[in-house]
Amino acid sequence: MSRLNRFYCPDLPAKAGAFVEFTGDEAHHMITVLRMRAGQSVTLFDGKGRSTEAKIVVAGRKAAQMELTAAPSVSPPPAFKLTMAIAPMKADFDELLVRLAELGVSDAVPVMTEYGEVNFKKREAAKFSGRLEKLAVRAAKQSGNNHLISVADQIDLDRLGANVIVCDTEGERQPLHALAQKAGKSATVLIGPEGGFSESERAMFRERRYTMASLPGGVLRAATAAMVAASIMLANKSL
Repeated sequence: MSRLNRFYCPDLPAKAGAFVEFTGDEAHHMITVLRMRAGQSVTLFDGKGRSTEAKIVVAGRKAAQMELTAAPSVSPPPAFKLTMAIAPMKADFDELLVRLAELGVSDAVPVMTEYGEVNFKKREAAKFSGRLEKLAVRAAKQSGNNHLISVADQIDLDRLGANVIVCDTEGERQPLHALAQKAGKSATVLIGPEGGFSESERAMFRERRYTMASLPGGVLRAATAAMVAASIMLANKSL
């Protein structure tokens, strides 16, 4: 049996028989792109762990109405919470966020570094926030995850908290897979920009006693390094 098409409903009702109406992007995707019609079933999820099936009862040109056929069930949050702190790159950051969300990363934190390429603080905050939510919803639809990835506002590197694992290409480091096996219920992994970290940033890591880690292979692009690091952390915690 094929999987039902998934739609994001942040205000998902709690009881079977309740009705919800879609307008805007979700209605357009349902009616115009997928050409769904009254009588077809869909999955609704609220991004906070709840999901249920619903049947389309009205499929208009600009709006769709659905009736919940069951009360929402609750998916528990992941047993291991992985936060990826990343110096954003110009070309790949949007797609990277989607891929990290599909893997099961819980939180993404853009950080501003000395050699970083992108400063989101200079962008219009509301527009940027709306775009990130669309990316998170897109990833949840694809992966079947009922919890949206949380993407924080960009912060300066020195605002990161304690107990950070830093993936770097220089100095004394431990293999990330070994660190993943020893991680508890949560971890924060930092990925630097294409130009790497500055000496002053590495001095800060030493002062804060951050754990320095190495990734397999040679020198990776930042987006590739983030995907490899997330995969290693999540795979080792699922064993």
